[in-house]
Amino acid sequence: MKAKACAEVDIKFTHIQLNASASADEVIAEVTKLNVDETVSGILVQLPLGEHVGPEDERSVTEAVDPKKDVDGYVPLSGCPSDLSDQQTEA
Repeated sequence: MKAKACAEVDIKFTHIQLNASASADEVIAEVTKLNVDETVSGILVQLPLGEHVGPEDERSVTEAVDPKKDVDGYVPLSGCPSDLSDQQTEA
């Protein structure tokens, strides 16, 4: 679905699929390579990563994405909450 959407608006898309048993560290290593690759302008990490990757490790993966390349907006910016569910609405 994402590849099709990219094609429709003429955005170059590369799907990198890791082994289903990849650890958080393996995913972070791949994200790190993409962060320094000047030909990559955006990174999208497909969640969930798998039952073997806990919430803290999943968060470590999303936080490893360079904020300038974070397509999903997972990387918290200074002073901004990363989880909007933590915010309370004033009545």
